[in-house]
Amino acid sequence: MYTLDTNAILYYLRRDPSAVEVIEDIFASRLLIPVDLPLAREAGRLRGLYGIDAGQRLATTALFTETQLITRNVRDFKHIPELARREI
Repeated sequence: MYTLDTNAILYYLRRDPSAVEVIEDIFASRLLIPVDLPLAREAGRLRGLYGIDAGQRLATTALFTETQLITRNVRDFKHIPELARREI
């Protein structure tokens, strides 16, 4: 299971080979994770810990669901050591 950054989806839509290769399999699973109260609370905790803002919900979702974050911008999340991430 993975968490997709919107930039990964944009590269997929542009048919970038590295994005297409990774995302085709992910889309086949069709698993959606809703944003609920526990996830929102964890996002607040991470914001306090790491000062992240724009990517906080994305990082929180990946951490909360114990999934790997698929992104082109791995450096945006390098300050969160426990976050598994994969660059496309």
